[in-house]
Amino acid sequence: MADKLSVLASIASDWWWEMDANLRFTFFSDRFAEVFGVSTTALVGKLRTDVPRTDYEDPSWRRHLDDLDNRRPFRDFETSFVDARGRSRPVKISGMPLFGADGTFEGYIGVGHDLTELREREQEAVLEAHKLESILQNIDQGVVLLDRNLRVAAYNRRLVEWLELEGAGYGRGASYVDIVRRLAERGEFGTEEVEAAVAARVALVRAGQRFEGERRRRDGRILSVVFNPLPEGGGVMTYSDVTEARRREERLARSEENFRYRFRNLPLPQWVYHRETLRFLEVNDPAIARYGYSHDEFLAMTIEDIRPPEEIPKLREWLTPERLPLFHTTEWRHLTRDGRTLEVEVYLRDIDFEGAPARIALIIDVTARKEAERLSQRLVETSQDLIFITDSYGRFLLVGPSVGRLLGWTPEEMVGRSGADFSHPDDLEATREVMRRSRRGHHVANFRARYLHKDGRAIPFVWTGVWSHADRRHYFVGRDVSEIDRTEAQLRQAQKMEAVGQLTGGVAHDFNNILMVILANVEALREHPRLPDELGAQIEGIDRAAQRAADLTRQLLAFSRRQALRPRRTDVNALVASTAGLMRRALGEAIEIETDLTAGIWSIEVDRGQLQSALVNICINARDAMPDGGRLLIETRNVVLDRDYALNHMDAAEGEHVMIALTDTGTGIAPEILDKVFEPFFTTKDVGQGTGLGLSMVYGFVRQSHGHVRIYSEPGHGTSIRIYLPRNSGREAADEVVQRPALPRGSERVLVVEDDPQVRETVASQVRSLGYDVSEASDGAAALALLDAADRPVDLMLTDVVMPGQMNGRSLADEVARRWPGTRLVFMSGYTESAIVHHGRLDPGVVLLSKPFRRQELAETLRRVLDEPRPRVGA
Repeated sequence: MADKLSVLASIASDWWWEMDANLRFTFFSDRFAEVFGVSTTALVGKLRTDVPRTDYEDPSWRRHLDDLDNRRPFRDFETSFVDARGRSRPVKISGMPLFGADGTFEGYIGVGHDLTELREREQEAVLEAHKLESILQNIDQGVVLLDRNLRVAAYNRRLVEWLELEGAGYGRGASYVDIVRRLAERGEFGTEEVEAAVAARVALVRAGQRFEGERRRRDGRILSVVFNPLPEGGGVMTYSDVTEARRREERLARSEENFRYRFRNLPLPQWVYHRETLRFLEVNDPAIARYGYSHDEFLAMTIEDIRPPEEIPKLREWLTPERLPLFHTTEWRHLTRDGRTLEVEVYLRDIDFEGAPARIALIIDVTARKEAERLSQRLVETSQDLIFITDSYGRFLLVGPSVGRLLGWTPEEMVGRSGADFSHPDDLEATREVMRRSRRGHHVANFRARYLHKDGRAIPFVWTGVWSHADRRHYFVGRDVSEIDRTEAQLRQAQKMEAVGQLTGGVAHDFNNILMVILANVEALREHPRLPDELGAQIEGIDRAAQRAADLTRQLLAFSRRQALRPRRTDVNALVASTAGLMRRALGEAIEIETDLTAGIWSIEVDRGQLQSALVNICINARDAMPDGGRLLIETRNVVLDRDYALNHMDAAEGEHVMIALTDTGTGIAPEILDKVFEPFFTTKDVGQGTGLGLSMVYGFVRQSHGHVRIYSEPGHGTSIRIYLPRNSGREAADEVVQRPALPRGSERVLVVEDDPQVRETVASQVRSLGYDVSEASDGAAALALLDAADRPVDLMLTDVVMPGQMNGRSLADEVARRWPGTRLVFMSGYTESAIVHHGRLDPGVVLLSKPFRRQELAETLRRVLDEPRPRVGA
């Protein structure tokens, strides 16, 4: 018998245990070790209270200990044991005390059962019950579960609504008989006698068989009732509102022809096909027109025949009964008779068609919409602008791929995050206000807000946005205006320089007239035979001061680009080399000058004297920036400025250029004043140490020569100025060298035309002193009147360019050349505007004396023009 008990213990799902009179364990079956992973030998000899557990403080444990102390039997005591992995497992223990023949207590014997799996299943059952309850409460049918005693075990709110039992007290536990009686008393079963109606319906339920039925409520709604019995008794009763379905069926039943008429004349394609054979049973006219098949051709086909071959396996899988609901909407591709592919949305509904199981399909052609969606997507993907879609809280729902190029982020890094994470902090509140205004219906366009690049830079954008109330989303398009801002800044700077140039040009014009008078009188005083010797030094001082003033006006005219250039084809390396040699002596030994001249440098067409003056000015500035000595590097290079460079620098042009770079190791220029260095009278030198016109002259000369100048500087590391002058590929004209004797004279008739009385008197006096017969006129009209009245033609007219009235010097010269072609023409001006200078050069055939000029220059010019073999005609 003992052996049988051992075998039973080894195969049982429970374990067997024994304790002695001291309540120490003396035996555990092997099943205990299998369940808990603890060796039975480790527990033998331990007290009941020594076995690891987690419910020592539970009242039931204390009652169990009381049972042991009083040697009482116990059954199904639930407690816990800790297994070898430290996990607490619920168990159920039963035990029986053992007594000897003399009544002496000898210990306990009992069994244990592991409840872990049972508790897990119970928890799963609870969760499943909650799910079922949620489903039950949210389905459209009214459902009630009746137990075997026909009492309500469960129901949903839809049942209460449809049976109108709100507040009637018919909840869980209510009798089905009472509910039916309530409905009968309310007249829900028509004229049936109350108890008869109750008895008939209760009998159907008690029969334990499925039944279906319908009834019409008092308000006219039709309820479908289905009862499904359960094996243990009772069952599930489902109420469905089939009013609309029945009404549709009634309407269809009343008029089959009406159905066919509407089916065939619906403006959208529609067909009916057999659910099992997939063969078309009927199609309407729009389907015939859209797909190109005739009615008979359709009826000889199946729905697979209008699908692309590669989609047929997908269609067959989709049509399996377990996958296809009663009503379904999906998207497909269909083929027309001529091979075109249509993208369509298909709305399906199962119907009975002339007794056959069928499905009716409504087809909406969305080919154009899909193409528009793809186009929109392509626009988003290819747009150079930044495209955002956010929800009402500003979280990104879509980010265009251009964000990588513009901000360095990937769309994946931004989607789901708030726009505030990427906005510039100073622009965040303004952006939020714009979004609020947008939601109030205001159109948002051209508002500026900066976003932070992944590297921390602030990128300016101009935004256009709209709020969609339909999907509660913001749509934004932002354009990076970094280049626009940079261009606008350059344009403002160019406009400022142009305005200053206009001002300085006007000042130079009037100042040159004054200097003309001063220098002419200085020359006259210097040659006066009775000039006291002691006044010679003062006269020379006046001359030097006037000459210095003349140099300043030339610098102003150079900046304003109003000087008349005399460009010639020039070897840049030769000019730079000679200038560097000159500057080595001028700058002193403390300044080391190095040159790096590219062999094969392109030639340029430039005013050599002005270019050399520009280089000298830059060298002088470099010397002043290196008071303790340093290094000046002069380089020449052939460069090609591309379109991107020209777009980023307003005053630059595409094409081949010669670059002259002068780089010093001086103190450098602070960034905040770097943009001002080309402005006239701007200087960082101490008062009295500079005029501030050196670099402005360089700027004006280079721009007038169709070039481009850039300055780069870093405080403490030096400055580099780069001049870019366009390459010239034309033929070089030979330099004209005309040698004249000192102060050449003549006796020809000369007409001097000048609006300024002092200047006119001074110039006329100088011409007379050279032996010429001089006439004077104050403007163009007076000059023409004088020429008309003269008994013989004038040999040469010397006229100012800028004069008041409708006739300037150029207009006067044109009229004289037309009427008196033998009269030579010479212009004089301190400010030419555009009358005789175009694109920075004198017009062909024009001879110009730039004010203020010396008598020597006047004498040589008059003689040279008068001695030419044939008349010069103003072009």
